Amino acid sequence: MPDSGTASFKLHFPALPKSVKSFDFIESDCEDCFKIYGVSLQGDTPVSVPEDYRSAEIGKPEALPEPRIEGGNVTVVGKLLEYQPFYDLKPMFRIPELWRGSFAEHPVTVNEDGSFTATFEVASATQVALVIGTMNRMTMNLFVCPGDTLYAAVNLPELTRRNSHLRKDAPTLGQLCYFRGKMAAINNEMTTRFPTLPKMPEGQEFMLEIAGMSPTQYKAYCLEKERAIEEAVQSDATLSEACRTLYLNNIRLNCIDMLNMLQPMLAEALITRDKISWEDAYAKVRTNQPDVSYFDYLKTLPVLNDPQAIFSLSYPQNVLYSRYLPIDPSEGKTMFRRLLESGKVEAADVPVLEKYDAMQKENQKLDEEAARNLAQKYMEVLQEISNADRSFILDNIIKPNLSEGKGCYFDLLDVMTYAGKLQDFMPFTESDKEAVRNIRIPYFVNKLEEMNNQLLVTIEENKKKSGYTVNEVGEVSNEDLFYSMVSKFKGKVVLVDFWATWCGPCRMAMKQMLPMKEQLKDKDIIYLFIAGENSPKQTWENMIPDIHGEHYRVTGEQWNFLSQKFAIEGVPTYILLDKEGAIAQKYTGFPGVDTMKNRLLELCK
Repeated sequence: MPDSGTASFKLHFPALPKSVKSFDFIESDCEDCFKIYGVSLQGDTPVSVPEDYRSAEIGKPEALPEPRIEGGNVTVVGKLLEYQPFYDLKPMFRIPELWRGSFAEHPVTVNEDGSFTATFEVASATQVALVIGTMNRMTMNLFVCPGDTLYAAVNLPELTRRNSHLRKDAPTLGQLCYFRGKMAAINNEMTTRFPTLPKMPEGQEFMLEIAGMSPTQYKAYCLEKERAIEEAVQSDATLSEACRTLYLNNIRLNCIDMLNMLQPMLAEALITRDKISWEDAYAKVRTNQPDVSYFDYLKTLPVLNDPQAIFSLSYPQNVLYSRYLPIDPSEGKTMFRRLLESGKVEAADVPVLEKYDAMQKENQKLDEEAARNLAQKYMEVLQEISNADRSFILDNIIKPNLSEGKGCYFDLLDVMTYAGKLQDFMPFTESDKEAVRNIRIPYFVNKLEEMNNQLLVTIEENKKKSGYTVNEVGEVSNEDLFYSMVSKFKGKVVLVDFWATWCGPCRMAMKQMLPMKEQLKDKDIIYLFIAGENSPKQTWENMIPDIHGEHYRVTGEQWNFLSQKFAIEGVPTYILLDKEGAIAQKYTGFPGVDTMKNRLLELCK
C-alpha cells in the first residue's frame, strides 16, 4: 500500500450469463473478508416496503418526555428490508448504561424473512444505536422510552449506500427507516434530518486546520464551529423542538469531547501535517499546557449538568471521561519528579529517576523499556498521584463551572465510582453500602445493590469452579523464572497471555477467544496467564475462575524482568511456544481470533 493510503486494482472474472440479474462477490469465508452482496446488473431497484409501514400515518413529532431516571423495558419490533439469511449481519443494540458510564450490547436474532423482536432495559428515555454488520459496522440511532414498543423497518440498501465510500453521494434508495407506533414521528425526523444538519469538523482537512494551534486557539476554533451550528439549527423552522433539542445536545457533547481531547487532537494534527512520530508530536504539544481558564467551556456549554443530556447516547461516557481533563496539576513536573517527591521510591531508583527527570525536561529520548518498567514497579504510587489529580480537577475545574457540585452530573459521578469498584471485583464494605443507600435516585441504588449482590454470588460460585489452576512460582531466580513456569508443559503448545485485571482489551480478547478455546479443546494446547502485582490480588482471585487455564501472579520485580526479557510494550501481549518450548510467535496486542487460531493450529501439527 503506498503512503497515500489509496490504491487501485482490477479483478477479471469470466463473463456472466445474460440471464443473471445480480451477483455476490465473496472474497473468502472468513469473518473479516470482503463480502459484497446483491451487486445489481439492472441498475438500482426499488425497495419493497411492507404495507403496514407504507400506510402508517406519521404525524408531528411529539414533545420529549420528562428526563426521569426510573428504568424499564423497551421493545423494538423490526424488519431488515431486502435481507438474506446468508448476509450474517449480526445486528445488535448498543444501549447506554448511565450507572456504569459505558454501553451494554444486546444481540438481535433475525428471522429468515428479516424480522426481529428485541427487548432490553433502559434507564430512561434515550437514544440507542442499532448496529448492523461485523467488519464494516453500520449504525443508526433510535429514540426509545421505557415501557414503549417501537416498530421499525430498516432499508438495508439505503443504509449500505450511505456507508459506502464510492456511493455515498449517489441518489437515495428510499427512506433510511420506516416507523410506526409511539415515537414514530420523532424517529422518522431523526433519521431523515440529522444526516442533513451541519456537524462538528473531522477528518484530514480538520487536522490540517488545527495543526500548530495553541490551546487557546483550538478552543476558540471549536467553540466558533459549535456556535455556527447552534445558530443554523436554532434558525431552522422546519425542525421540531424535540429534534432540535436532541441534535443540539449531541453537538454540545461532541464539542466538549473535542475540547477535552485537546492534546491527542493537536498531536494527531501535527502527525498529519508534518509526518512526524507520535512521541515527537506529543512532546511538542505537551510544552503548551492549558490553564484552568481553558475549561470555562463547561459553563458555556452546560449540557453535562442538563437533565436532558440523558437523552443522548454518548452522555454516560462523556461524564466518565470528563474526570480526565487535559490539565497538569503538577505545573510541568515530570512523572519521574512526582515519583521522587512522593517519598515512596527505593533509594536505588532515585538516581535513575533524577536522570530521567532531567532528560524529559530537555525532551531527550528516554529508554522507553526502562521507563515503562519503573512505571510498572510504582503502579500503586502512580495511582495515588492520579487520584490526587482527579480530585484537583473535580474541585478546581468541574465544580466551579458546573453548579458548584450539584446536579445530575455529580449524581452520576458518585454512581460510577461505586459501579467501578464492583466491576473491579471488589464487593461493597459496610460504609460503601451506607453511602449507596444515600444516593438520591432509587433506580441507581437498586442497580448498585443488584450488582453487589450478583458479585457476591459470583465470588461464592467461583470458589466451586474448576478449569483454572493457581500456580506459585516458588524460590527461583529471575533468569530461571519463565522456564520454571512453562517447563512442565513441554510437549504441548503453550499460549502465554501477559495481562492485567484493569486492562479492558485483555478482558475483551479473553471473551472473544472463548469459542476458539472450545473449538480447540481436543488439541494439546495450554493457556497460561501471567499477571503482575499491579493487578490487585483480591480482584485477580475473583476474576480468574472464569478464565480457564494456568495462572501466575508474579511480583513487581519479576514482572519487570519478564517485560525486559520479552520486550513487553503493554498488555495484552501474547507469546506462543511450540511443543519443544521454543518461542514461535509474539503478538503485542490481540491479533484477532482467526489469526490466533490459525497460528495455534499450525503449531499443533
